[in-house]
Amino acid sequence: PLTAVLQEEQIASQPSGETGADGWSAAFYDLPDMNVLQVLQVGKEAIYCICTQEDDAGKQLCIMDISSRECQVPEEITANQNIIALNEGADGSICVLQTDIRTGRGRVCEWLRMDAGGGIVSEIDITEALSGREELPDLIIPLEMQMTDDGDIWIRIYDGETNVRKLIAVNAQGERQCEISIEAELCHLIAGTDGSIFCLTKEYAVSGGDWSLQEIDEEKRALRPYMEVPLDAPNVLPVSDDNGVLLISDGTALCQVDMEVKTCERLLDWSACGIAAEELQGMARLS
Repeated sequence: PLTAVLQEEQIASQPSGETGADGWSAAFYDLPDMNVLQVLQVGKEAIYCICTQEDDAGKQLCIMDISSRECQVPEEITANQNIIALNEGADGSICVLQTDIRTGRGRVCEWLRMDAGGGIVSEIDITEALSGREELPDLIIPLEMQMTDDGDIWIRIYDGETNVRKLIAVNAQGERQCEISIEAELCHLIAGTDGSIFCLTKEYAVSGGDWSLQEIDEEKRALRPYMEVPLDAPNVLPVSDDNGVLLISDGTALCQVDMEVKTCERLLDWSACGIAAEELQGMARLS
């Protein structure tokens, strides 16, 4: 069986700047008859992932409880379905963005809401909100999603028809509220405090240059510069926190950005902790 390993670092108990390799502890989760694990999100209480069976006969959305190490399988995923993103709500609810194929219609995009046990509470078709059409063209690719406190969602898409990167806001009724073009080649959506949404952007993917944290200005339909983040790695993994703290893996180190005082601190080097940064799929600050 495939074993997923959760490594926990007691960051808060260590002096600033120390790697604290001895602070790591590992927890193991057995997933029988699975050979592929795709982590969608690591939450404060659970790990949300997609597991593929050994014979590739099907995929399952799995919820692994961090404390009890029990695994729930609330939904089977068909060959036509592709889960793009998943957000964990403060009340334990789950928000899922997925694409699917409809007979006689083609590719669609759906916004699912699930309860804490994984049961589907609502299913909203947002195809027209993203593309302006009944069918979602293959060249319009949803990439990421963040949920606001008022129940709206922001979706980052790449429009291959026009070679434009966009942010699109969709309300609880599945209607498009706002569209913002992204000039940067690299971008990550990040949930801030008080329902605010930020983008961590890098102008060019290959050439040098720091990442920039930008806040979404819904009224002006634009990104507003917020702070520079002194990381020049092409690939980063950001995770926001409830108290305005942002954790970022830049490929070699774990960094902490305080979004209120606008500081960036290097917490530890992954190699000193025995962690292969390129294999890191998700992380979160536990409750």
